[in-house]
Amino acid sequence: MLTALEVLPGTSHGGGRSFIGVQAGSEFTVTPAAAEPADLLGYTHFTAVIRPLDILADMGNALGEGFGAQGFVPPLQGSDYTFWIMETQSSQVFDYRFNFQVSAVPLPPAALGLSSALTALAFMRRRRTARSA
Repeated sequence: MLTALEVLPGTSHGGGRSFIGVQAGSEFTVTPAAAEPADLLGYTHFTAVIRPLDILADMGNALGEGFGAQGFVPPLQGSDYTFWIMETQSSQVFDYRFNFQVSAVPLPPAALGLSSALTALAFMRRRRTARSA
């Protein structure tokens, strides 16, 4: 699961700020010229930063920075996501530096209970085997 998306120092941008969008799936299904906010899971604009800045919540805010997008509340869970970064000044080269913070999806409470029960059974079985020897 994606828990944070940080813009890192050293990132450059054109025209005052840059665009980043996210769509569920392994590829973008719309062309940049035809994309509408509703086609995206979320988006935001970013600028150069002095210290790391997490923009994931801004991307998911369909009533704020990501107005009109489908919206989401971090963390992003699921399988595949595609990110789109865009500049309008195509004649220049821009450096992007991001930190995609990911973590394992936590087990549901029922699975945790089952895991604890199996561990306890294994411990009791080992204890019984030790007593019989």
